[in-house]
Amino acid sequence: MHQVVTAVAEYLIFVVAVVAAAVWFTLPAPDRWKLAVRAAFAGIVTLAIVQVANHLYYDPRPFVGGHVHPYFAHVADNGFPSDHTAVAAVAGFVLWPYRRRISAVLLVAAAFVGIARVVAHVHSPIDIIAALVIAAVGSAVGLYLGGLAWSRWQARTGWPRPQGS
Repeated sequence: MHQVVTAVAEYLIFVVAVVAAAVWFTLPAPDRWKLAVRAAFAGIVTLAIVQVANHLYYDPRPFVGGHVHPYFAHVADNGFPSDHTAVAAVAGFVLWPYRRRISAVLLVAAAFVGIARVVAHVHSPIDIIAALVIAAVGSAVGLYLGGLAWSRWQARTGWPRPQGS
């Protein structure tokens, strides 16, 4: 059981990334580039919020007190919020406007990443909840700002032209 939890906690995030990349490759060219810009903004905004939250609130990892042992080696730093959960959730949130079913699956995978990290004793539930909320807010703001940037870029350059023009 430890191996399964460890695999989900440490490696499911890579499966999420591969699925998100595969979705990106299947989109029409204009949507692909728009998604790339919007995802970059969402990632940057989410990362900024994660860093601020990390500095404003300290939540020692569960294994720091010595009452439990982590399933895998981990640094005894601030666990708030969970970076792995936030990154996986951003992938799900940014794909929502493009592929809702796949997005929902990726959001469930993000929740599994978080749950596995709690079971593995490297995060507390509050770290996971905060990561999901931060990812939702950061993605919403980033998708909006990225959409504005994309619209301005396209209006200025005319690139890429919609297919069929």
